[in-house]
Amino acid sequence: MKRDLYFKELALVLGRAGFTLRPQENDFLPVEYHSQRLCRVNDQGNVFYRQERSEEHTSELQSHTSI
Repeated sequence: MKRDLYFKELALVLGRAGFTLRPQENDFLPVEYHSQRLCRVNDQGNVFYRQERSEEHTSELQSHTSI
């Protein structure tokens, strides 16, 4: 239950910042930016980037969120 609430709140914040959240996959919430898969977030707030995209978008995601 706690995870669902966290993911809902995260979706609101990231959605306002221009990110798209996909349906939950295996306890992770996938995040897209400009229709490209950017990362996955777990219910503890850990962010897992795709290796080839991590350098490009790390600062972009950090500048839009302060959760």
